[in-house]
Amino acid sequence: MSRSISIVRRKPNLVDLTIRKRPGITGFRFGASVNFDAAFTTFAVVPNYGIKSPSVPEVAAGHVGSQFRGLVRFLFDPADYFATAAALVDANPFYLRVESQNPDGSFNSPEAMHLVLPPSVQPNRSFFLRGTAPAIILTGSDTNVTVDTSVNDTLRIRANDSDDYTEIIVTSGAVTAKTVIRDDLNTAFITNNLPFLASIVGTNQIQIDSTIPAAFIDIDTIANGSTLNTPLGLADGATVTPLEIQLPMQCNDFEIKNDGAIDLLFSFNPTGGEYLIPSNVAPFSSVSKYITSVSQIFLRGSGDTTTFSSIWTLRNDRPM
Repeated sequence: MSRSISIVRRKPNLVDLTIRKRPGITGFRFGASVNFDAAFTTFAVVPNYGIKSPSVPEVAAGHVGSQFRGLVRFLFDPADYFATAAALVDANPFYLRVESQNPDGSFNSPEAMHLVLPPSVQPNRSFFLRGTAPAIILTGSDTNVTVDTSVNDTLRIRANDSDDYTEIIVTSGAVTAKTVIRDDLNTAFITNNLPFLASIVGTNQIQIDSTIPAAFIDIDTIANGSTLNTPLGLADGATVTPLEIQLPMQCNDFEIKNDGAIDLLFSFNPTGGEYLIPSNVAPFSSVSKYITSVSQIFLRGSGDTTTFSSIWTLRNDRPM
């Protein structure tokens, strides 16, 4: 996905970042976390004219010229927000995430998280990513071979929170086989260019999988007409989001190891080109690459969550 946040400067007690202004958006709400798989805590709302936190001196902003035209600028000292968001420790890596703000004051869904490293003058330094990769799946709780779809025959689903829901109507009947529902869903997914695949898993349970790295699985509520949620036992209004990490600039050499018992899929492209790293019980459970510039990564477990660890190098790094 396109990069939400750009780090202009990173110095001791200073994060200087920008976000491109967008039509119909009045500002951005910032959250911070200690890791990509941990909870994010909101710590600031930055309007389109930009702000700086109290401890940042005026001189830090410098001369505001044409290089910041069309951008929202946020300069802050992590210590200024530590009491609100404990992840913001200047000497430690932390993750930032933004939600764009609408004119009515509401906020849109969180965007891709961005890793912010502590300031350093060490060239070609390394950093680590460790945690849990989610599975981008939704599984119904109903275990019957057949279900009643005579009334509840409609699924409203989308692959991105900015898209409209696609309405899918499956075979209607008092006794409808799950295999028929699966086939109806897959036909509709293909017809509507939705990156999903329906299957039957476990005890006759319908499962919907994402087929590309960056796809959400977002199901509407029963109240809004997604009535198939009821017979399949799909969580009402459920949303499963992909793991996308925006990496620091000049991120090159890396090694990723699958530490879990489930295969790990990763990609550098939101629409595909996934690589598979077998589970840790396989002979080869890691992938490494060198002299390859990387700006973002998408990770997910194949059918279930899995844990991974990785090491990355910033080549030609210089103090900023």
